[in-house]
Amino acid sequence: MRILSIDASSKIGWSILEDKKLVSYGVIEIPTDDSSWPWGIFDRSNRVAENINGLVLANQPFIERVVIERANSSSFRNSQNFIDWFHFAILQISIANKWNNLIVYVDTAQWRKLLDMKLSKEDKLNNQKIYKAKKSGKSKKELGLKGKITKKHLAVRFVNLKFNLDLKQKENDIADAICIGLSSFI
Repeated sequence: MRILSIDASSKIGWSILEDKKLVSYGVIEIPTDDSSWPWGIFDRSNRVAENINGLVLANQPFIERVVIERANSSSFRNSQNFIDWFHFAILQISIANKWNNLIVYVDTAQWRKLLDMKLSKEDKLNNQKIYKAKKSGKSKKELGLKGKITKKHLAVRFVNLKFNLDLKQKENDIADAICIGLSSFI
């Protein structure tokens, strides 16, 4: 089975997996010349949806499922508005191009649970040291610490190990998209 998976955030990470093997991946970055409400966000959402439609059509008839991460609440209003509009735009364009029957939504917590993504004991210890450093007024550098380990770090680490990649932390949208797709095989 070939799956296109999508991590919807300010940058749209995507991946194509076939039978648990990574075929391709990338990120869709649409410049935000106009992030005004509603027209700038509406326009950007539609342009991202058109890019994804292009991915689906370029890989037809091989794409058998499009897995999209459900929207999570955000305190960043324009980012949340973009993600909400994006979900509308992708549904609209998928109906117009007759691939809406391929779409499946997955919750963030669900795909992380399926892939058993949890902080290790070492990660938790590191995070405790970071917390203590902040309380003591010492810097992370003074204590030889890199920084807090988050769920985004786990996704990047996971796909780098599994697929022998070298994604950087700033490419976490791609890592999330790969994880979303991979979880669909479980």
